[in-house]
Amino acid sequence: MRPRRTPSAHLAILAALVARARHREFERRIWISLADSARAALINVAQNSLVSGMDAQRWGNAHANLVPYQLFETKDRPIVVAVGNDEQWRACVEALDVSELSRDSRLATNSGRLAHREHVVDAIQRQLLKRPAAEWIRAFDTARVPCGVVKSVREAIEDSAAASALTGMPSSVAGHVRHAPPRLNEHGDMIRKLGWNAFRQVG
Repeated sequence: MRPRRTPSAHLAILAALVARARHREFERRIWISLADSARAALINVAQNSLVSGMDAQRWGNAHANLVPYQLFETKDRPIVVAVGNDEQWRACVEALDVSELSRDSRLATNSGRLAHREHVVDAIQRQLLKRPAAEWIRAFDTARVPCGVVKSVREAIEDSAAASALTGMPSSVAGHVRHAPPRLNEHGDMIRKLGWNAFRQVG
């Protein structure tokens, strides 16, 4: 079988498993292009450019389509605040206790915050500089606003959860890793059987 280049490793692997279940006589070889993977990672930035016909701007650590969604400095170290919707915005403003933002009806929707990005970011930055990162993280966590401390490399590798080869990074949602990573082909028969049965149901 002729090798195919794809920017998506996981989809290519799944497709190869299904194809192997149907035609075991063919060899399966997957090529992953680093350049194609980088282009695929552009997602909304590329979509913006395609829709508008204009080249993308450089936003650094900020999000092109969501405000506020970026890196901020606090009194002692940087944090990331990631407001993904209008409900989170209301919670964010409450946690920040910035009256000029909470009273401004123009900022109630993300489109309004995009139009007034500089005003929103500046007001938040001024407030965050008043307290250390740990206090803001607690306030945002209580308000259920996505956030996180920017860790150094040493902090990341010294984190007990991240240092564990068994559990990996802590989950962002409820749940935990219950098993060690499988050995080579340990669950291969089960996976191939499940994959083939799923393919027959949709095919």
